[in-house]
Amino acid sequence: MKKLSRGILFLAMGGILVASYHYRDLSWTQLLTSGQAVAATESALSSSAILNKVLRYLVNDMAALGIIYALFAKTSYVRLGWWIMWFGLGFLLPLYYMGLWLLPPSQHIALSYLHRLVMNPVLLMLLIPALYYQHSIAPKSTR
Repeated sequence: MKKLSRGILFLAMGGILVASYHYRDLSWTQLLTSGQAVAATESALSSSAILNKVLRYLVNDMAALGIIYALFAKTSYVRLGWWIMWFGLGFLLPLYYMGLWLLPPSQHIALSYLHRLVMNPVLLMLLIPALYYQHSIAPKSTR
């Protein structure tokens, strides 16, 4: 693996760790607008909470795309990951918020699995073994 790929891989993995675990309760909108890192205190269905989730989703998945690029260095793989990222943002995240809005609070625990699937880059991380398999069976002339 080249030095540049290792650097991208290291930065992307660090970005996922920071965004997913260290800054998960951070108000991303306040950090971007005022530069202050404060805890998010708004309700889950407020517009700023939704924007915080979208920003965190984008940071996580962009880092996951960086990992895919660092591992394979193929733009077609990154393009596939890009489409999966937009599927999660356009379909799964709205589905999560519709569930929060429509389901009674006693059933919100069922949404935690969808939340983990959407907010952590699980879909793109599951893509890595499939891409590795595809890469390993591809003829050497097309790599």
